[in-house]
Amino acid sequence: PAGYVLEKAASTVSLKNVTGEPREAKADDVVIRNAEGEDVTEKLDIVYIDGSIEILPRTLTVRTEGATKVYDGKPLTAGGEISGFAEGEQAPFKATGSQTEVGFSQNTYAIDWNDKSATEVEEELGTLKIAAVPLHALRIDYVDENGKTVASTHREAVEEGAGYGPIASPEVKGYKPEYSSVEGIMPARDVSVKVVYIKKDDNGGNGGSGGSGGNGNGSGDRAGKAGSSAAPAGIIVADGGDPTIATLDDGTVPLAQTAYWALINLILAILTILIAVISLFLYFKRKDEDEEDGGRDGRDRSGEDGSKQKKHGLMRILALIVGVIALIVFVLTEDMTLPMQMTDKWTLLMVILFALDLVLFLSAKKREKDDESEDKQAGTTTA
Repeated sequence: PAGYVLEKAASTVSLKNVTGEPREAKADDVVIRNAEGEDVTEKLDIVYIDGSIEILPRTLTVRTEGATKVYDGKPLTAGGEISGFAEGEQAPFKATGSQTEVGFSQNTYAIDWNDKSATEVEEELGTLKIAAVPLHALRIDYVDENGKTVASTHREAVEEGAGYGPIASPEVKGYKPEYSSVEGIMPARDVSVKVVYIKKDDNGGNGGSGGSGGNGNGSGDRAGKAGSSAAPAGIIVADGGDPTIATLDDGTVPLAQTAYWALINLILAILTILIAVISLFLYFKRKDEDEEDGGRDGRDRSGEDGSKQKKHGLMRILALIVGVIALIVFVLTEDMTLPMQMTDKWTLLMVILFALDLVLFLSAKKREKDDESEDKQAGTTTA
């Protein structure tokens, strides 16, 4: 009625936990006042329409990572995460997936629930895969016509002889990719593909021509370029849906033909070059000391002592050369932009170079000690 004011209309029903079903909620706390401020709620014929309230489970998202490697007899695992908890809430989470034999499995997980009924879980589970054949790196760069990166580079490890894709080219505002996706068969080497994005003009059309392509280890070239007559290493699927085979130039195949880089190789390269540098430093230090000693006692050290110094110097230089070779081998065989593993097929060579450098270093030290002993005995005899 005119002049009447609804001061309050509420239900005294309240919920805190997940109910599983709606609960009836009547408007049992109502206050209506007339123009004079008098509570006239009980004097009115009020029609109530009851409602309901419900607390639904909270949706959590579980994501576990995927991983791939060649069979080595050791279990393959990967991490994961859980998100979406209400403020102040948490539950212990652990990725439990493991794959040891050739094959694949989901990277499963375990959650230590306090109250599982209050949550629902959406899963995005990665795959753990052990390959029986070599893996090679697939890299797809998304660039504009000037070679500037316009979208994140796609990287993955693919079994030799296995198919990859179709991998959709990401959408980039203001640009259109020359090819909508990339797919192909992985050859016995790494594959690098470059998808060129063409800037759209003001009318929504393409601002110029572009291309896509790649080579098997190295920067990609444009599709359609005359390349080797070998079977194509990648298939570019055009926007119209017709597959266009892009002959990817082989180029120079580098020594790195795995989908990983090896941590042990890095450590061995650092140790080898360090030993070489220390060896050379000690040689020049010893040489300076001998020259100072010769100046003090007036002895001519250009004869037998000079010959010894040259032998020591030669061994030190050989140690330095081995160290440089180890560094060059690492640079040519390891791509540190790829995922890391402990060893690869080049680890044995790195171990040999390290051992050779260490033997040269220790041999030089031993000869110096022997020479010092001879010098002391000669000095005693002279005295």
